[in-house]
Amino acid sequence: MLKIDVRTYICSVQLICDKGDHMSSETIEVGSARAGSNQRSNGHLNVGDLPDGSAINLPVMILNGAKAGPVLWLHGLEDGNEYPGCMACIELAKILTPQISKMNGAVVMLPAVNLTAFRGNPWGGGIRNATADLDGGFAFPRQYPGNRNGGFSPQAAGVVWSALTKYATHHITFHGSGEMYGVDRVLLFHGAGKGYEETDKIARAFGMKVLLRFDVDPSKPKMADEGLIEKGVPVVSGESNGGPNGIGLGWECSSLVNGTLNVMRYLKMIDGEAKLRNDHMVVTYKAGGSGVYSHRGGFFRSHVKVLEKVSKDQTIGEIHNFFGDTVETIKSPVDGVVLGYWGKCPQIGSGQYRVFEIASPV
Repeated sequence: MLKIDVRTYICSVQLICDKGDHMSSETIEVGSARAGSNQRSNGHLNVGDLPDGSAINLPVMILNGAKAGPVLWLHGLEDGNEYPGCMACIELAKILTPQISKMNGAVVMLPAVNLTAFRGNPWGGGIRNATADLDGGFAFPRQYPGNRNGGFSPQAAGVVWSALTKYATHHITFHGSGEMYGVDRVLLFHGAGKGYEETDKIARAFGMKVLLRFDVDPSKPKMADEGLIEKGVPVVSGESNGGPNGIGLGWECSSLVNGTLNVMRYLKMIDGEAKLRNDHMVVTYKAGGSGVYSHRGGFFRSHVKVLEKVSKDQTIGEIHNFFGDTVETIKSPVDGVVLGYWGKCPQIGSGQYRVFEIASPV
């Protein structure tokens, strides 16, 4: 799952984003992918090299419509073990390719942004952060707008960000975890101004019931996404857990695919009327709620369900040992709603992050 603490890092945001809608008669070029009007192009964006000189090339898909319109920029696998976004990009390409001649604007997809983390180990299975970093890996989504003099991930993030800010009029990142049993949600920044108003509309068009909101604090340094929004480029993140009604544990990507298509209808990029739900649950993190840690090791069991309301200090789970003894009782740190709990395997050790994820109503 995407782990966001919106003030845990500071970055200098210098963007050149003075653009209107991209004219699809113009060519979009990202790395070796190059698509003119009414064209699809596949290619790669080089973001660095391995020690043996092998290139680290991110896959790129560009679907450039026949008519003028927005440029929707999509990212998958910013975290290397969050597969739904990658699969959503692949599925969206299949769906949208036959519609290019009727499409307004363009879609640019990077299905595997954090490629070295996705490669993981040679026996299969991605890991969260890039192994190419000498310090063992940075959280890629926190590296934008990049740092030319940083480690591999900050350098790679700078290459991606440069291309994104050249073309994008709207930006969606895809996330989703196989570790947390939880509910689909859209993450968005909330602040004053036209960019934030449009971001809110895009988030609502995405169609997920839960809107996880991060309120902008003008007294704090801006994050890269905040700077992008204030330049007029809405940014949201769709997070899929899969399963019936958007609740589950796995790699299911249909909510990301359907949400993106509905956003494209809202933006008039493809035919059809956007369906806007009116039953959103708007929540935010309060101190301690975004990730409850374990303190003892053993077998974990939740006492609550996803989307269940809980009160501060309510017992919500337990950890027991091989003998059946309860070694830790887990209590909720806040009043709120359960967005998810640990589900990758039954056992955990001390210090497991996000045994529970709890957000509070706005």
